[in-house]
Amino acid sequence: MIEREIKLPPRQHYPVEPWRYVQKQISVSLIGRDEAIFAISNGYFGIRGTFEEGEPVQQRGTFISGFYDSWPIQYGEEAYGYAKTGQTMLNVTDAHQIKLFVDDEPFSLRHAYVTEFERALDFKNGLLERDLVWDTASGKQVRVHSERLVSFSERHLAVMKYTVTVINADAYLALSSEMICEQVNGSANEDDPRMAPKMKHQVYIPEVNRSKKQRLILGHSTGNSKLQLVCGMDHQLETTNHFNVDSQHNEFQGRISYTIEARKNQPVTLIKYITYHTSSPFPTMEELADRADRTLDRALVHGFDRIKKDQRKYLDDFWKKSDIKITAVDPQVDQHVRLHLFHLLQASARVQNSGIGAKGL
Repeated sequence: MIEREIKLPPRQHYPVEPWRYVQKQISVSLIGRDEAIFAISNGYFGIRGTFEEGEPVQQRGTFISGFYDSWPIQYGEEAYGYAKTGQTMLNVTDAHQIKLFVDDEPFSLRHAYVTEFERALDFKNGLLERDLVWDTASGKQVRVHSERLVSFSERHLAVMKYTVTVINADAYLALSSEMICEQVNGSANEDDPRMAPKMKHQVYIPEVNRSKKQRLILGHSTGNSKLQLVCGMDHQLETTNHFNVDSQHNEFQGRISYTIEARKNQPVTLIKYITYHTSSPFPTMEELADRADRTLDRALVHGFDRIKKDQRKYLDDFWKKSDIKITAVDPQVDQHVRLHLFHLLQASARVQNSGIGAKGL
C-alpha cells in the first residue's frame, strides 16, 4: 500500500470555526479541492463549489443521481463475457452562473482586485455563502454577497441569492443569469484506461425550450440511454432602482439579463430559482416541463426566506440526532467531523432508489 501524507490547507486562509468551513483567500493550487469541499447537494442533484461568475474554475459540474449515458466499449479482440457498453455520469445543464458587469467592466475573480473575501459552507443552515469587496478599475467599490442552497425539503429545487451594492458611487450594473447545456463529459486523455473516454456521439438531444417573462426551461433527452432531463430557472429582482429585463435562448442555452441604474449604497438583489426533473422515456417531455413549471411556481410563492428557513429546520433535526463532538486539543477535529457528516447527509438525504454518489454528485 502506498502511504500518502495528508496535507491540510494553510490555516490562515482556512480559519477554524465549529459550524462552518471557511475560506479567506483563493488558492489557485487548491481550486479543484475547494470545488469538491464547497459542493452542495441533496442526494438527488448536486452542484460543485464553483464560483457564480464562472472563473477561476477547474471543472464545472452539476450532477444528478443515476443520470447517465452509455457508449460502446471497443476491444482489440472480442472475447466471451466482455462488457459491451460503458456508462458515464453526465454533467447536466448548468444553471447556476450569474455574470456581473459594473459600468460594462466584467467581474472575474481571476482578474479582479478584491480587498475582502470570505466563502463558507454553513453546516447549520445548509448553504454556501460568499462575501467580497471588489475595487473596479475606475475606483468604485462593489460588495457582492451570495447565498446558494440545494433544498433538502424540495427534492428538485436549488436557490441562489446574489446581492450587489456599489458602496461609494452610482453605477450602471448588468446581471446575466445563464443556463447552458453542453457536451463536456469523460476525459480528454484517451490514453488513460482509468478515465471514461469522451463520448463521440451527440449526448443531448434538444426536445423542449420555453421562455416566459423571467423564466426559462430547456429539456433534452440522452442519445443512447434515452433518459430525459428538464432544467428550469426563474427570477425575482429586488431593487428600488430603475431596471430593464431581456431574455434570449435557443435549444442549448439561454440567459435572462438585467440592466440596472444602481444608486450609491443601495443593494440590488437577484434571487434565482433552479429546478431539475428527470425520467425514463415516460412521461412525455412536455409533462416533465410542466412539472418544472409547478416547482418554480411554488418556489416563487414561498420565496427565498421561507426556503432558507425550511433548510435550517431540516438541519436542526439532523444535528440533534447526528452531531458528534470529540474531546480534542485541536478544534479543527470537530470542524472536520461535522464537515464530513454534512457531506454524508448531502449524499444520502433525497437519493431514494439510486445509489449514493461521492459527495452526493
